[in-house]
Amino acid sequence: MPSLRIMKRVFVVFFLANALFLLYPGVVPFRDARPFVLGVPFPLFFVSAWVVGGFVVLLLLDRAYNRAHGDREDEPALAPAADE
Repeated sequence: MPSLRIMKRVFVVFFLANALFLLYPGVVPFRDARPFVLGVPFPLFFVSAWVVGGFVVLLLLDRAYNRAHGDREDEPALAPAADE
């Protein structure tokens, strides 16, 4: 698994590329409705692929952060209420 520093760089590069390709100048080559990919027009598939890719990058960043700072999922979110 990549280190936290590498994953932060991957995160920044991915989301800069995301902004470039999904805003007007970057999406122009991909705006034609054909070909169909998995039964949907290519622009819909193109945007959906970026959303799924963003989810994967954020998941990997979360795992790298938990590995670097210790996995704290076992701790309760709130302290238990004291019985009076």
